[in-house]
Amino acid sequence: MTVRPSRLVAPALAAVLAPALLAGCVGGTGGDPTSTVTVTETPDPLGPAQQELTGSELTDALPNVKEVPTNFVADPGGRDPEEESTRTADPASCLAVELDTPQMRTFRREHMTAADQRRYSATSGVSGVGLLTVEMWTHDEPYPRAHLDEAGAAVGECATYTVTSNGTETGPWEAKTTPIPLLGDQSLGVRVGDRRHDIAVDHLWVSSGHNLLHVSMVTGYREDNEDLLERAAEGVLDRLER
Repeated sequence: MTVRPSRLVAPALAAVLAPALLAGCVGGTGGDPTSTVTVTETPDPLGPAQQELTGSELTDALPNVKEVPTNFVADPGGRDPEEESTRTADPASCLAVELDTPQMRTFRREHMTAADQRRYSATSGVSGVGLLTVEMWTHDEPYPRAHLDEAGAAVGECATYTVTSNGTETGPWEAKTTPIPLLGDQSLGVRVGDRRHDIAVDHLWVSSGHNLLHVSMVTGYREDNEDLLERAAEGVLDRLER
């Protein structure tokens, strides 16, 4: 039986793995490496959910506490989504799994015009569940399709990798795709975690025109969070379409 980590493990892992906490394919539970990213043609002209957003439009699209499961409460913590990551990984290509390569950071720095996030913590008594974060960035040009393509391709190279943040190396971590529906223009589901300690971060990335949406969950490795992440992402996209 896998031994669960102490209460301190999930926050520590979140600080390393979940971009929302630091800096986020239809198939089986292990994902399908041959169809990692789902893609559709972007309508022209861009729809409401694909246009560059104002700061207030972006913030209003994020879920409030009434729209998350009843066992979650608002959590004011988490990093500023406009903060640029300085993490490294070995192999370096595994930074792409969380859309955090130097090239991806450069695009965000040069083209991001607004960003915001919401974070919620599970109340006590919910086994294997920790933090739910929804964050979004809007840009002055469409988010590059190549970035999610690269992220999907990188998952296959990252069955074992380490991450160094603020001088501290952690891992080894394992990345694998998770089953998700088609959302936005491109969507990618990834689980990054450690089976030995029954801890993971589930990521759902959705690009929609000028916008990048990321939903993440710090969780037990054996938990299944796809439905929760999907509902959170769909709620954001639905509000933008209104």
